[in-house]
Amino acid sequence: MTTAGRVAAVETALGPTEIVLHILAEAREFASLEAYTRSIIDQPDDAAPLDRITAAAEASVRAAMKGASRQDIDVAVRHAVGDGIFTFVLVLQLNGAALDIARVEGLRASATFFWMGSLLGGPRERDREPADRAEHSREQVSAWHSWRSVVAGLVATRTIEEDAREQLEACYLAGQSSLLPDAEGEWSSFAELVDRIWSLAENLVPLSRAEERRASKEGAQLFDDRVRDRARKLADDARISTFDRLGENSRALAILERRLERGVETS
Repeated sequence: MTTAGRVAAVETALGPTEIVLHILAEAREFASLEAYTRSIIDQPDDAAPLDRITAAAEASVRAAMKGASRQDIDVAVRHAVGDGIFTFVLVLQLNGAALDIARVEGLRASATFFWMGSLLGGPRERDREPADRAEHSREQVSAWHSWRSVVAGLVATRTIEEDAREQLEACYLAGQSSLLPDAEGEWSSFAELVDRIWSLAENLVPLSRAEERRASKEGAQLFDDRVRDRARKLADDARISTFDRLGENSRALAILERRLERGVETS
C-alpha cells in the first residue's frame, strides 16, 4: 500500500474533527501555511485538505451506517462533510486573524513604545518658564493618560482575541491549538511586546483607586461580552464560507442578516 493509501485508510476511521486535527498536525511540520500549500500543490487533487476531509468524512459515515437507509446515510454524510469543512475553514480563519492582528497591532504597539520615549524625553517641567509650568504639567498628565488608554486598548485586543480563540478551540478542535508556526511566532512576539509595554504603563501611570474600582465593577462583564462577540464573529465567518462552498447560499445569507440585525440592535 502506498503512503497516500495508508493515510486515506487512517483518515476514513476518523470523525470530522479528528480528520482536521490530523491535517493540522501535518501542516505544523511546515514553517507556514504557504509552505504547506506549496508542498501539496503538485500532488493529485485528492491530496488537497478539503478533498481529503470530504472523502474521509463520507467514507467514515458510510462505514458506520451500514444497513441504514440511503436517505439517512446521505443526510449524515452531508452533515459530516459540512462539519469537517467548517472546522478546517475555522482553522484558516483563526490563523489569518492572528497574523493580521499581530502585524497591524504590532505596529501600533511599536509606535506606542516610541511615544512613551517622547513623553519621557521632555521637555521637562524645570525647562519651562515658571508661568508655563502649570499648563505644561496638565498637558503631560493628559498625554500620559492618553498613552495609557492606547496601551490598555492593545492589552484588550490581545486578550480578547486569545480568549475567543481558546473558546473556539475548546468547542471545535478538542482543545488543540489552531495556530501554525508562522502565526504562532508572530502572535507570541506581539503578545510579548504588549506585555512589556503594559508592565511599564502600570509603573509609569498607575490606576487610581477610583479607576480600579470602576474597572473591576464594569470591566468584567463588558470584557466577557466582547470575547463572546468576537468568538461568534469568527465562527460565523467560517460558517458563511462553509455554506458558500457547499452551495447553501440561503444559510450563509441568514447569518449575514442576523449579523445586520444585531448591529442595528446595538447601534
